Amino acid sequence: MYRGITLAYFAITSAVVAQPPVRTTDRDIDCTGQQCGAVERGQQAFLHREVAGLQGNGRACVDCHMPTNSFQLSPANVEARYQLLQFRLRFDPKADDPLFRPIDADDFRIHGAHASDYTTLRRNGLIRITLPLPSNVKLIDPATNQPSGETFVDVWRAVPSVNNVALTGPDGHVFVNRGPNAGGGYQLDARITTLQDQALQALINHAQVQQTPTQRTLDDIAAFQLTLFSSPGVRALADAASKGITPVPDPDPPLNSLEQQGKAVFLRACAQCHGGPGGSTSSRPSSPASTIS
Repeated sequence: MYRGITLAYFAITSAVVAQPPVRTTDRDIDCTGQQCGAVERGQQAFLHREVAGLQGNGRACVDCHMPTNSFQLSPANVEARYQLLQFRLRFDPKADDPLFRPIDADDFRIHGAHASDYTTLRRNGLIRITLPLPSNVKLIDPATNQPSGETFVDVWRAVPSVNNVALTGPDGHVFVNRGPNAGGGYQLDARITTLQDQALQALINHAQVQQTPTQRTLDDIAAFQLTLFSSPGVRALADAASKGITPVPDPDPPLNSLEQQGKAVFLRACAQCHGGPGGSTSSRPSSPASTIS
């Protein structure tokens, strides 16, 4: 049942992560406008579980951003890895998969480093992020039904793909003048300003690194991510957008009649929020006809 997934997992994570860095040349990789040396170093940092000197929990970026799943994490992949780990533990009590760390266990807030309930991760493919609460927001204690003194909240969310990040992030367009980045940013609330800062936050919060990575390491990871695209069409779109070429190419493949109807509905109703070349730039409705009642 899990054979195909586990073989793919080993090919992408265990085997690649365990091997020493492989030297490449400019001809071996598509640098997409980035410095090829930086892309190569960024790839190695993305794949390897022990980036030199960071003293993390053993996770690599690739453990959650699985290339076999469009750099995301699916419940099927999580469960396959969990079952494989249980099998390995029968023969080796030190067997490990760094995807399963207490920080993403359901009972982490109760048992801390000894937490072991991964139901949410296994069932839904969700990981924990911790967000600070605004000063004017209070949580209600379910035991007392009174406001609690909590200053942060845990949120379970899916692992976002790092494909197409060249088309996301800040673009300078201010549609709604609100913080933290009025001109756009990364994450759904635009709270992250740069890909480097996004990588840093992931290393701290998910890989639990004890040492701050160098700026070059963060720049290299960003350079590598800027070469990742879901299709050649999106790559061409990103290249045109970065060069200011207009009109930008349509990244969609040829659409059948039903798909064309769906695209028309999307442009009329959804593009107000998911508009622009990157599908992430808000724009005001151009006419009453562009809204749906």
